[in-house]
Amino acid sequence: MKTKNLKKKGCSKKGTKGAGFFRECYPCEKRQVKDCKKMASELAKKENEEKKIREEKRRKTEEINRRKREERVASAKQARREKNWEKKKNRGG
Repeated sequence: MKTKNLKKKGCSKKGTKGAGFFRECYPCEKRQVKDCKKMASELAKKENEEKKIREEKRRKTEEINRRKREERVASAKQARREKNWEKKKNRGG
């Protein structure tokens, strides 16, 4: 993150952390939080956990949708086969 963006947030601490570090770092300026890096690491852990949960939900949803799609395709194939069988039977073949 660039220095000019730091100043907008009002955080004097500079580091090589990502945006999550500075997002809620500014309370350290007001002496509300003693250890800014510790707070940032806790925030990052929480965000990672939430991300994992979202990813798991998305995967489950995709799995369910895939199964439904496969069932639809299978039933459509079965219907086509039956229809073709009826045509063939009616032709006398």
